[in-house]
Amino acid sequence: MSSHVLAIRLLLSLCFPLLVKPAPGANIAVGSVITADQSNREAAAWFSRSRLFAFGFYPVESNFAVGIWFVPDNTVIWTADRDSDLLPERSKLNFNEDGLQIPSSNGDRSIANISATNSVKLASASMQDCGNFVIQDVNNNTIWQTFDYPTDTLMAGQVLFAGNKMVSSVSATNHSSGRFQMVMQEDGNYVAYPVNTPATSAHFYWSSNTTGNGYTGILLYESGELFPITGYPNATQNSTLLSSATFLARIETDGFLRIYNISSNFMKLTKTLPVDDFGVNKCSIKGACGPNSYCNFTANATATAAAAAADRISTGFFQGEVACLCFPGFDFTDSRNPYMGCQRNFSMGQFINENNISYSITKIANISWSDDPYAYTENSTEKECGEFCFEDSNCYAALFFAHQRCSKQRHPLLYGRLSESTVAFLKVGSGEMQLPTQSPPREVVDVVPKRKTLFLIMALASALFFSVALTIFFFYKNRSPSYQKLCRNMETGLAGGLAPRSFTHQQLVEATDGFTKRLGIGGFSTVFKGEIPLNNGEMMPIAVKRLDEKLSKETEKGFRIEMRAVGRAHHRNVVRLLGFCHEGPKWLLIYEYMSRGSLATLIFPSDKTQALPSWKQRTNIAMDVARGILYLHEGCETTIIHSDIKPDNVLVGDDDTAKIGDLGLAKLLRPRQSKTFTRQRGTWWYQAPEWRKEASEPVSPKVDVYSFGVLLLELITCRRRFLGEPVNDCIILSELAYKCLMESTLELLVPEGEDVDKVELKKMVMVALWCVQKEPGHRKSMKEVVRMLGGKTSIAFPPDSVF
Repeated sequence: MSSHVLAIRLLLSLCFPLLVKPAPGANIAVGSVITADQSNREAAAWFSRSRLFAFGFYPVESNFAVGIWFVPDNTVIWTADRDSDLLPERSKLNFNEDGLQIPSSNGDRSIANISATNSVKLASASMQDCGNFVIQDVNNNTIWQTFDYPTDTLMAGQVLFAGNKMVSSVSATNHSSGRFQMVMQEDGNYVAYPVNTPATSAHFYWSSNTTGNGYTGILLYESGELFPITGYPNATQNSTLLSSATFLARIETDGFLRIYNISSNFMKLTKTLPVDDFGVNKCSIKGACGPNSYCNFTANATATAAAAAADRISTGFFQGEVACLCFPGFDFTDSRNPYMGCQRNFSMGQFINENNISYSITKIANISWSDDPYAYTENSTEKECGEFCFEDSNCYAALFFAHQRCSKQRHPLLYGRLSESTVAFLKVGSGEMQLPTQSPPREVVDVVPKRKTLFLIMALASALFFSVALTIFFFYKNRSPSYQKLCRNMETGLAGGLAPRSFTHQQLVEATDGFTKRLGIGGFSTVFKGEIPLNNGEMMPIAVKRLDEKLSKETEKGFRIEMRAVGRAHHRNVVRLLGFCHEGPKWLLIYEYMSRGSLATLIFPSDKTQALPSWKQRTNIAMDVARGILYLHEGCETTIIHSDIKPDNVLVGDDDTAKIGDLGLAKLLRPRQSKTFTRQRGTWWYQAPEWRKEASEPVSPKVDVYSFGVLLLELITCRRRFLGEPVNDCIILSELAYKCLMESTLELLVPEGEDVDKVELKKMVMVALWCVQKEPGHRKSMKEVVRMLGGKTSIAFPPDSVF
């Protein structure tokens, strides 16, 4: 074991150059420039000494991205700002005293913005032969390196530290963030699972199972093995040589982690993870196919079993093709992207829907999905399992297991795949029933016989109570269909994500211990903490929002708005809706639980001894909120105006990620609609001036920009908008901010004694003042705000038209 430790330390000192001097001839001097040029690749990159690696512009069709690639076969191993816009030809990349900058007419775009966090002058940069691009100061200290910001690739000698992750690319040519991720968790376990899913074992498709062993990172060792390590690299300052890269590990577009040997100047596959008893089965990757579909894998190996087993490692063994197929009663959400999943092609209801289409049960052998039952029965027969689901209006599907257990499922059905030990029953519309375009092996498809005699008796009995039934019919005709349609759309409308599920009120009573753990209270609702079980026995915390039953019309309207708005939003900075419940006057929404509560409780603590979030935490929260609002404005299929952006409606989790919540006052615009007439909404302190004008005037997403500006000033200062008592002769926070900006006294804005970066402070204050301009046309869009906060565009001095 000691020899392994020594070898690891040696490798770290060679390939992870913290405080390591660059090799002779590898220096890139301050002032160096490269240009994106299709015809002259030499002018578009800085090369390593061996010319195995290059840093610079690589072509993407007719445009360019900035990154690092393995020169012999142009394999991209790192991309800067991988989800940003591509760059046009003739773009320039400058290495100057501020770092790496791309000048443009819209302001400089920063690749490595170092000046804001480092007071020492930069001296040189170098493209290392181990695949790392390093920037050093005049004291030979490494100030910035690409090894600290992995994308989808880990190089030999590179460490993926706890809290960091690798995310797959969209495709071999599109290096934007894809569908799968490998995460080094704080608990010492490194795992792989689909993006935008909870970090729980129910969604992991590969795990190192090293939880609790004290590991702080994983290292790709020189032998091509992933090695968990404890502590941080202890680089040898006397080393003057850098090793050449020998291996790289990459999480690829299909979710597999593949390790390649590149020591011979070409890439040779050496290992693929995960591998099961059948080799590399692509359907073992959770998320290979989307919700309500199943993965059908066909191995394409043609050699004998013995020959295939001998060549298992070098070729990937049984790397076949994946077909994503919809369950009966479902169609592809996007036929051009089958992996995005499927949605129902009929309306859900109780036995008969509004078009008088009967429901039936389709039986399919050898199919299963991720088991998340809301109920199950033991010692049942296969026939009884199908009947149990048929009779239960809450049941969408059921699984029958060989040990005579029947589990009933709600929507969606996740991670479907072939399975030899189960039989699936799915509820479909018999008038619209469609079978899969490709049947799974040994599949038997039939329909549970309809009990015509029972239906006849029910029909005769209902005739005796015709008048009562007619009254009930018209009552529910007028009240229910729009809500039912809304719920159906909610359950089928989140392609590629986890659709909300319906809960019974009793389930939520049990989950919240009788609604005893109150988290907060608002004007029309109360929020409680609860827990629901996952399929692996773990308990997941949730937040249950119970709307006021006394305000029936307002409650129903708010419920509908929030369901529609949150149902369209699926973003890491928007609180995720997990489920809903409507039983009579009871209206409840179930959200993911954010452990640290609202931003308001963090920056305006009732206990004055409570520590405020650090400056770094506050700047990260500002960017999270900005990205969440930008997503609502431009990322959904229709523009969503939140209408009530404020610290109370921003929630923070354990990892300090901030998410926007409470969309009960949201306004959804129609396609191509940029403004709308609507009643006044939101909280007075954060309302844009156009909300308060007497004359009727349309509002736009710029009302959210104004509210964000107020929130940003409060986040910077940890003070309320109205100061209570004059500060520097100002009573309003935006007035004080502008005065401090003009007088260069911005340090008066931050909490006393807090050490903040003055450049970043000035940037954030200027962004906030652009947001709170009186006229909507003078305010920046949220896209511009995000770019300004991220240092990707220059910021002009805001005009004095705030008040």
